[in-house]
Amino acid sequence: MGVNAAGLFAGLTNRPAESRDERRRSRGLLVMDALGSRDVAEVEAGLGGDPHRRYNPFFLLSADGRRCSLASVSETFTRVRALEPGVHVVGNEDPSDPGSDKISRIRSDAERKIDPQESFEALFAGLVEILGGHELDSDPFRNTCVHTPDYGTRSAAVLALGPRARGYWASEGPPCKTKFNDYTSLLDALPQA
Repeated sequence: MGVNAAGLFAGLTNRPAESRDERRRSRGLLVMDALGSRDVAEVEAGLGGDPHRRYNPFFLLSADGRRCSLASVSETFTRVRALEPGVHVVGNEDPSDPGSDKISRIRSDAERKIDPQESFEALFAGLVEILGGHELDSDPFRNTCVHTPDYGTRSAAVLALGPRARGYWASEGPPCKTKFNDYTSLLDALPQA
């Protein structure tokens, strides 16, 4: 994920695929490509005609303060849709898939714990709690914060780019047990657009 001097945010998650084609372009480069754009419309245009032929599956979220969109690229299709104001959860499962109990559960949790009318401090505390959540002992992969012997959540971040708050905080370890440090100075170092 990243943000540019124009205030454009881009974040990417990989989608599971039956097989991964190592000859395809790295999905991580999509964030760098997006951050070369001025706004969401330019990010969408930069995806080109058939990104599902050039990349392994991914979700690309972009937001510029006026618009927010989510590009869903699977092994066979590309779908780009505008996201209305509100709570959205983007992980490595399709957020519009009603069968994704993990995404649905995290979204419900966020809608209960996060009130956009609250102070930023309350929003931040709610986000940190959600990011470090261990809701299901029976299946650690279904938790927001995943812990298994071979795989797990390594860090988390909260980015605020709005009139009420501007900042960047990240945990340098699992968010359930690692303090979020303030890295807002990285935003301040961006050249002005």
